[in-house]
Amino acid sequence: MSDLYSKLSTLKRCYDEGLVSHDEYIRARTNVLADWVGGEVKSNILITTYFFHLTLN
Repeated sequence: MSDLYSKLSTLKRCYDEGLVSHDEYIRARTNVLADWVGGEVKSNILITTYFFHLTLN
């Protein structure tokens, strides 16, 4: 779990510093979460995750 938190916080820091675009951040975050649960990202999961992220901001 700490590895997941580390990866997500690194991604967030890169996004906050302007090193990656919003789309790249969402894509990378989705891939990290998919790897964590051990599955491949299907397009509907990617879209759902993207809109879920938008509702949290």
